[in-house]
Amino acid sequence: MNLDDLIQLVQEVDGFAAFVRGLQPRYVLELGTGAGATAAKIMAALPQTSRFVTINWPNPPSGDPVGEQLVPWVGDSRLKQILGDTRDLGVVDQV
Repeated sequence: MNLDDLIQLVQEVDGFAAFVRGLQPRYVLELGTGAGATAAKIMAALPQTSRFVTINWPNPPSGDPVGEQLVPWVGDSRLKQILGDTRDLGVVDQV
């Protein structure tokens, strides 16, 4: 990824966070937490009455840690992190 791509990515994620802030959703579902950069922006933008669920494979092929940027929100009642396969009905039931 070159610098221009990185700048564009940051602008897009910041723009999405502004959209979430303006929309004030009650529920947000994210598939594919990754490191949690987008999820962290969403959490920062959500009102206290919202609920945010993010689902990711427990052991992604990349080997990267899942949700590491969500550490500041561990214990926040708005956040629910699910590690699992979305094709598994047991995982879907957790949402």
